[in-house]
Amino acid sequence: MDEKDKTSTPSHEDLVGNREHAEDALFRGELPYEPQPPEPDIGLAGLYRTTRKSGKRGEELETQQSVAQTKVREILSDHQRLSRDPNAPEGSAIFSFLDSNYQSLVTEITSQCIANFELGLYRRDYPFIMNNRNPQSSDQEIREAHLLSQRSIVVETAAAVMKAMPAFIGNPDRIKETEKKDITKIVSNWGPEFTIQWFDGTIINKHFVELGMEEAEIGELMEVFTSSLRKYLAVHNINDPLAALERVKDNIDLLTDQAITEKTGWSPEEVREVFTSSLRKRLVVNNINDPLAALERVKDNIDLLTDQAIAEKTGWSPEEVREVFTSGIRKYLAVNNINDPLAALERVKDNIDLLTDQAIAEKTGWSPEEVREVFTSSIRKRLAVVNINDPLAALERVKDNIDLLTDQAIAEKTGWSPEEVREVFTSSIRKYLAVGNINDPLKGVKDYIAGNISFGGRYYDDKK
Repeated sequence: MDEKDKTSTPSHEDLVGNREHAEDALFRGELPYEPQPPEPDIGLAGLYRTTRKSGKRGEELETQQSVAQTKVREILSDHQRLSRDPNAPEGSAIFSFLDSNYQSLVTEITSQCIANFELGLYRRDYPFIMNNRNPQSSDQEIREAHLLSQRSIVVETAAAVMKAMPAFIGNPDRIKETEKKDITKIVSNWGPEFTIQWFDGTIINKHFVELGMEEAEIGELMEVFTSSLRKYLAVHNINDPLAALERVKDNIDLLTDQAITEKTGWSPEEVREVFTSSLRKRLVVNNINDPLAALERVKDNIDLLTDQAIAEKTGWSPEEVREVFTSGIRKYLAVNNINDPLAALERVKDNIDLLTDQAIAEKTGWSPEEVREVFTSSIRKRLAVVNINDPLAALERVKDNIDLLTDQAIAEKTGWSPEEVREVFTSSIRKYLAVGNINDPLKGVKDYIAGNISFGGRYYDDKK
């Protein structure tokens, strides 16, 4: 921050006309995406970012931050009054709070951001924002000019807070303390444009392109970087969120078939079946510091998922547990619910309650009789487990599978005539295949002919 930045102040009350000056003073250096631009090229947010980890603190700072809190409330309260005053001077307000609760929330977060900016200034021995730069001056104009500068900084910070809030909260009336802290952190360290472009994927996509990644690979990663994950990476790697992205990319290269095989003791085939490309990406993102260490927890999770433990959680018999919870499914649960695999079984129980005759009939368009015939207790249990996040969504795939099992498609798969297909593959059998082989119903056609699967009170795809 150069000498000019420390002393320049706006000379009028036109907040609208002064926005560019205020935004530059606050957030210069947040874009483009350099984590640490040179200090002369950063605003107050960047200054706080470079000084927040260490430096002096003292009674003078604490007193000043308390004073700043009071002034922020006064400035934003006055700004709200002007925003509703039809006779207010032109340009004297740039927004209006929706209600008093929203005003209180934004004021609280803005106060903490200003306190953070004051800390950055204090550690560089620059004048505080919320103090007169020359309190002994008898020149009323100088004091008023500085007051107006405070006003611009505070109001623009509040505007930045409001721009950043949608990325962090869904309902301002039910905001959590952690959400307030996260908003404060990202606005204080970066600013609103960085926040918006981080969450809409602009920054992440641009960075991966600069790393030389292919479009398809970037697309897969962008699916992994959900909104909650982007929030986590930005807040927990606040000084350099871009570096966190590079660590993710490096970690993906670590999770080879061989590395996972050595850590888990599974066969290469089991590794490839369970550890899909998207799952590996999730593991490296969620265990960014040591993705291979997560595999130890996977092994421990397998040991937890015993017949007895699952039976106690679900209320099923040991026979039902062994039938539905195959080795492959237990591995899936151990990996996809790495922090608490047994907790996933509560969702399985809830899913069973969702898969009623009526719910299935409404989703498939089948009659209640057809539903009861095809969707046996065993099938419903399997759907509840394999589609643990949304068991009813699996029924959409069942409908699509029925459309796949046409006379022509079955004839091509079997080499039979259309007449033979219609004779053997009745409507009922096609429904069984659509459900029991939900991922690949045409594969079930060949298995059925080969005698590898059967229909009745117990039906499932043994190959899964």
